[in-house]
Amino acid sequence: MERQDKCKIANVLCHSFGEFMPRLLLLSLSIILLFGCATQKNSYKGDADVSLGSGEGFLIMGVDTNFPLETIVLSAPGIKSITLSKNDLKSGKNFILVNLEPGEYTISEIEVSSNYYFSMKKENWRFVISPHSINYAGNLKVRTEHMFSNHAYFAMMNESSIALEFLQEKFPS
Repeated sequence: MERQDKCKIANVLCHSFGEFMPRLLLLSLSIILLFGCATQKNSYKGDADVSLGSGEGFLIMGVDTNFPLETIVLSAPGIKSITLSKNDLKSGKNFILVNLEPGEYTISEIEVSSNYYFSMKKENWRFVISPHSINYAGNLKVRTEHMFSNHAYFAMMNESSIALEFLQEKFPS
């Protein structure tokens, strides 16, 4: 192979890599920001002495889903986003109890599967966490046709009496 042909091949490879590099860099930064900007929270599972941090409050929220969810992201101005654990988002009726900093939160995103997520923009996805108290956000109902569906039904319902029964049963002290 002549030197001129080798240079042409090298130029094509460098040009192709040059176009690919910015995309790779952008993807890498996006992944770092995604994982660096959210704190994952796991729900308390049983009656244990749980101490709140300075000014924190508890969130109790029901999740009723016909398929396991990947994540639910909670956002509040000036507070790092919170990702509710996949372990707490199994199919069926579940309650999540986590401690959070005080603030006005929004359920900003619900990831139904690793392929589909829904960005939530309406007012009814907001709730307030007050310090040193148990704050009920509601019962989130999620229905999808199948695990990889790009359509889903979401509703936030007030079933506070069921949440109170859950707390009394699982956390009697």
